[in-house]
Amino acid sequence: MIGFLQSSDEEANGGRPHQRAGSRQRIQLRGRFIKFFTLLPDLDACRSLVADAQVAAVREILLKICDLVDLSEFSAQSQTLRDAPNTAVFQFSLTRTAETFFAYKNAGPMLRGGP
Repeated sequence: MIGFLQSSDEEANGGRPHQRAGSRQRIQLRGRFIKFFTLLPDLDACRSLVADAQVAAVREILLKICDLVDLSEFSAQSQTLRDAPNTAVFQFSLTRTAETFFAYKNAGPMLRGGP
C-alpha cells in the first residue's frame, strides 16, 4: 500500500502526479523526488518477507520503500514518519482495515528478528 505526501494543502495526496499521468503528459520531476510512504497490508506480509529473506535484507528493502513500520523502528526521527499519519490517505485508506492497523502497530519486532 502506498501514499504520497503532499507539498501543499491544495494538492491532494498523490493527486498531482496522477493528474499528469492521466492527461498522457510525461511526469518530469526536474531533480525532485515525489515523497511517498508504504505500509504492508498485514502481519502475514511481514512474516512472508522475513521468511523469504534475511532480516537485515528485509529492513533495507523496507527502508528504501519508506515503509512506516521500518521507519518507526529504525528512523524514529524521520520527517516522513511524522507527516504520513496526518495525511488523508493514511487515515482513511491505508489503516482502514483492522489487519493493516494491527500490522502498523505490531510488526516492528519482526523487523528486529522477533516473532
